[in-house]
Amino acid sequence: MGHIRLPSSSPGQVEEPNKGLSDLLDPGIIPILRNAQMILSHDPHFYCLIPGAYILASLIPESGPIPIGVLIRLWERWKWMAPCRNCNEWVYIIGAAGNPLSGTHSWWGICSGCRGDINQQGPAFIRGEARSFIQDLCVPVCDLLRIYDNRPVVPKLDNQPWSWTATPIYVPPPEPVRPVEPTPFLDLLQVIHNIENNQQHQRS
Repeated sequence: MGHIRLPSSSPGQVEEPNKGLSDLLDPGIIPILRNAQMILSHDPHFYCLIPGAYILASLIPESGPIPIGVLIRLWERWKWMAPCRNCNEWVYIIGAAGNPLSGTHSWWGICSGCRGDINQQGPAFIRGEARSFIQDLCVPVCDLLRIYDNRPVVPKLDNQPWSWTATPIYVPPPEPVRPVEPTPFLDLLQVIHNIENNQQHQRS
């Protein structure tokens, strides 16, 4: 999966790079993309949660965190991507928030070129066309979140037999658990770092 350089005349609002998640991802998001198949093939890595990766929208039941595997599936389909106004390389969008009724929204991501955190208000401009919050941000990610649902669930309690004489025993409700326990984000970065180092040593 590569990134494509677009003309500098691509429309869109000016984006200001800042530091945050990009600091953790030094030397950028490209190592994650190079190891996408490894992430997709291992469920704990697939469901790893990146800081700032979420969809937040009123009236959308799938609102919440977005696993890194879902983001990779979106990028494979050329979804959740936009050209950077600073360097014309791809911004890989990791999160969005807005109001589906008014259409006002913002999105944020990481540039594969200048490696900065990119934040933008309003539509993402992809291949010269303005994309709507519902059609191009909410719908693609919500479709995948329904398929790859890993939200915590509360285990069912065993029914206790009723007795008029026995003293009721309080059983605290069980803690919610996720179907798949995700790999912590920093642990996944370390796995990728080790793979990249091993591959570099093999080439040398």
